[in-house]
Amino acid sequence: MKLRNGIYFLLLLIACKDGGVVPNAALQNDWVKQYNQQIALNYVNGSAAKLFSFNTGGKQFTVPVPLPGTCNSPDSEVSIDGIAERFEAAYCYTIDYPWSEDSYLYVITTSRREFNKLQIVTYTFPGKSPISKTYSINKFNLNAGYSVFGLNPDGSINGMNQEYYYPVSGDVDLFNSFGAINIISNLTMERRNIYKSIYLGSKLSCCSQ
Repeated sequence: MKLRNGIYFLLLLIACKDGGVVPNAALQNDWVKQYNQQIALNYVNGSAAKLFSFNTGGKQFTVPVPLPGTCNSPDSEVSIDGIAERFEAAYCYTIDYPWSEDSYLYVITTSRREFNKLQIVTYTFPGKSPISKTYSINKFNLNAGYSVFGLNPDGSINGMNQEYYYPVSGDVDLFNSFGAINIISNLTMERRNIYKSIYLGSKLSCCSQ
């Protein structure tokens, strides 16, 4: 599905040996926000939410087929401002992104739907298979996003009732052990366009491809 909103080049995600630090990004649009919107559209339309490709800003993003399994992982643990919520089992996969140095981005995403609210948490890391390390977040970095979508009575997305948060501080610990990916995040997130901060904690597990 083609998105209406344009997108600028995603800044390369760079990590050093002792720990990854993603550089500041002076971007007007957030790739993770666009990505979460596409997942949300697929989710409420009843299609395979994690199985898709789309064009935006003249660039093609493709999620591989078939999807890797979830390693029989338990449901994801996500905490918003200290309140724990049970999300669905996380999925992870590689997106072909030939405009970056690694040519790939690694995505880990999970969602939760309850009554008239759909929540999506997404993290991205450089490369086809992420390296075990701590990734530090500085303001305006765009490798994580938390989206909240209000749903209409018919299950469609309410265009006027959406929230998006991006990270301003914190870190994400990633462990890649024989194809099993585990991340633990402790992030302060800020709502786009409206000054409001939340604390996002996550424990996610999934299978590498």
